[in-house]
Amino acid sequence: MTTKPKIYVASKKIPRAIKIMEIIRKAGYEITFDWATDYHEDNWDEYAQKEREGIQKCDIFVYLWCEDAKSARYEAGMAMGLNKLVIASEAPDSFFYHLSNVVRISSDSEIISTIAKNQ
Repeated sequence: MTTKPKIYVASKKIPRAIKIMEIIRKAGYEITFDWATDYHEDNWDEYAQKEREGIQKCDIFVYLWCEDAKSARYEAGMAMGLNKLVIASEAPDSFFYHLSNVVRISSDSEIISTIAKNQ
């Protein structure tokens, strides 16, 4: 039996991220770092380290695209650079989304089936 992939979710929209992380957990997957509920503005250095470690530990990076998500773009860039499988939900057509380790999907409802297809 193979182990289920570990997942990291990035987004600017905290309620959206929390909802997707709940769905992913209910499907039996582990979230490598739940930044949405473990956010502390008082120590950005430690927080950034935890985010980076979560990205490094994940097998699949789920990017909940939105237009003004600067921090999530940095996270997605790290994941792409580490050659993680990146699932980009609702992302526009851009040359970075044509990398071989990136799968664009049209809506969040496709996330679990896309993870399952790529594990």
